[in-house]
Amino acid sequence: MPPELEIHQKLYQTLVEQTRDAVFILSVEANGNAENLVLRYVNEAYQNRFNLAVKDIIGKEIGEFIPAYTIQDIRKRFEACLQQQNGITYEEHLRIGNNELYVMSEAFVVRNAAGVPQYIVGISKDVSELQAQKQLLAESKNMLQSIINSTDNTIVLLRPDYTIEYVNNAAQAHIYRLTGRFYHIGDDIRNYFNEPARSIGIAHVEQMAASGEVVNYEHKLTYPDGGSVWFSRRYYPAYDTKGSYVGFVIAASNITSQKEHELKIQQQNAALREIAKIQSHEIRRPLANILGLVQVLELEGKHKDVPEDLWVLLKESTHELDGMIRQVVNKAHNL
Repeated sequence: MPPELEIHQKLYQTLVEQTRDAVFILSVEANGNAENLVLRYVNEAYQNRFNLAVKDIIGKEIGEFIPAYTIQDIRKRFEACLQQQNGITYEEHLRIGNNELYVMSEAFVVRNAAGVPQYIVGISKDVSELQAQKQLLAESKNMLQSIINSTDNTIVLLRPDYTIEYVNNAAQAHIYRLTGRFYHIGDDIRNYFNEPARSIGIAHVEQMAASGEVVNYEHKLTYPDGGSVWFSRRYYPAYDTKGSYVGFVIAASNITSQKEHELKIQQQNAALREIAKIQSHEIRRPLANILGLVQVLELEGKHKDVPEDLWVLLKESTHELDGMIRQVVNKAHNL
């Protein structure tokens, strides 16, 4: 063997022995199929991961040490590998003793000069930690989705081209009440609305995209069934972890109670202004007449015919009433 080739072989062998990935080599013994596959090599990582000793498996047909309940599935997998030019990739969930493993494996075929399969080389990576993270992420996603679906607010996630990526239950109930049909993932949301609602929504999205800020819009909507609802609709830009714009969220909350409360306050204020108007013109006019009469009586000296204490009380009461009316009018004008 040329020295350079020998060096390369040692490097490859060292790499295989030092890697944490399990490596195995099977020889294809008969007819180029998976009916007779003999294990020729495993590295130390393979032995440790699957709790197997070299003396118990090397040189043996895989059916001698692989459990009977799974051997047929494994043969089918290797048969598929023999039919492929570029090998196969597969995932496995294994239970070894008291341990559970998730492994990602790749297997490919080594052929001779005539193209006949001679070996199957496999590399298996332990992805248990990654699988646990994926499961945790899935659980978090499910929990978040449950929270989003439990809210009365409508939430719709859209891509920049207005195609629907996600809708919550409240949004589905809203659009069904409005149009008689449900949202479908991948649809263009603009097709669910008529004018002028469509143009108004597009204008808000363009404003949000240009400014990068949340756009808020309040409006009253009347459903075909006659029910009316006030909505506060907010448009949020959405970004990925790199800060790139990937779409937007439309979230709407029912503010009917708030609007009805505001309307009630406006009506009360209008009533107070009307009261102030009445006090200013209808009540104050006769009071002004009384004040004028008091002044005339004083000028003519006729007030002396009235007991002094009663006259003082009359003047004080009329001036006090005049001051009270002025206060009410001023407060009403400040509403």
